[in-house]
Amino acid sequence: MRRIEPWWVYISLSVIVAAMTIFGLGVIEQRPSAVASQEQGSCSTAVSVFLTRRDLGAFTVMVNRTYTQPPWKGGGIGQAAPDFVTEYLQGRLMGYIANIALHGPDVPAEKAREHRIGYVGKWPLVPLEGPIVRDNRGLLEVYETVQSFKAWRAAATWVSTYRTYSGKPYPYSHWISAPQGARDSVAWAGTMGPPRPGTEHDVYYNARYGSTVLEMAFQGGASVNVQFVKPYWLKAAHRLVSVCRS
Repeated sequence: MRRIEPWWVYISLSVIVAAMTIFGLGVIEQRPSAVASQEQGSCSTAVSVFLTRRDLGAFTVMVNRTYTQPPWKGGGIGQAAPDFVTEYLQGRLMGYIANIALHGPDVPAEKAREHRIGYVGKWPLVPLEGPIVRDNRGLLEVYETVQSFKAWRAAATWVSTYRTYSGKPYPYSHWISAPQGARDSVAWAGTMGPPRPGTEHDVYYNARYGSTVLEMAFQGGASVNVQFVKPYWLKAAHRLVSVCRS
């Protein structure tokens, strides 16, 4: 059985609403919580915490959404909601796509693939495939999600639950060690399909820092591996921790 993918991996902005329906995402009212918890949530999901185009280079923001409930609610009929639901504060997703995928020489090939599939939208169909991946060895897509909880135990439950329900990585990926400073994590690296020139390489991290979970996916050409993305991950983690402690 194929693992449950991070909900944004196969999404372009034009179909995010459908993904929200499938995974139970949406906007709900939050119960009042302690001022400190609300401040933590606001801090960790502020735009200033996230990587920017200055960090990434020639990229364009294609997704920027905030959420007031976790991507997966857990439990079942007659079961109590898990703590990562009852203790959830808020989250934000930022998704970036390389400008070369929007305006580069491989755009006609992308459009042809989209036409074959029947996709019509403002943004390219992701994950990217074919000549755009073959011809560009670096990053093509970056997704960063921060989710805040009232207590660290709820954040830890979220990460462990994600590991349980994600199953194994892709057949062409492998588990990797926890990123620096993370207390709990789910992480893998490899390719998003059979390892051929037109298949994206990916590195994925889902890691807890205190009561906040930082989730990132780095996707792109043949140079995308753990060492290649390490500076970006460390910058994102450092920014999250330092800004929210100030």
